[in-house]
Amino acid sequence: MQKIDKLFIENGFKKEKLYIDKEELPFNNVYINQSNTEVYIVEKLDLNDLQNNKIEEYQDEILWFENFTENYFLKYNMNLIILYDEQNIEDEFKNYIQKYERDSNICKKIFLDINNKDNLCILPFINIEVQKEDDSSADTLEKLECILKSKDLLSILIQEDLDDSYIESNVVDLLGI
Repeated sequence: MQKIDKLFIENGFKKEKLYIDKEELPFNNVYINQSNTEVYIVEKLDLNDLQNNKIEEYQDEILWFENFTENYFLKYNMNLIILYDEQNIEDEFKNYIQKYERDSNICKKIFLDINNKDNLCILPFINIEVQKEDDSSADTLEKLECILKSKDLLSILIQEDLDDSYIESNVVDLLGI
């Protein structure tokens, strides 16, 4: 839980509580972004929690908040992150988890196996590192020419001021069909 807490704080979230009027909702790990437009509620579940429909209880509390909050944006950006230990979950509950992962009626539900450290990269606010390769490299152009099987088509496609209408009207000729 400490790693997740640190991850949220490092990504600009603040740890807070959710209230309706003056009544506090029963969530201990609530993270809200700086602009107050997105909430992540993090809860850890075990087999007993799954058997006792704890997710349903969480959804009831979240629905109550959504119905009575004054914050329009939070109403539509509620996320429930459920930490669980996959090693201690029986197969019947894996189906249960899949059912809830697909259901986003009240809030989005994200299940994270606490034993799989790579799971944290699927959180929506984590930036994905993308490397852009140089488009004009000779190697890339050779690969494209091989794929397209047409040097003429390649020379047209790499032009800065590409004329889409020319390609559309001459696609058969350019592909050599």
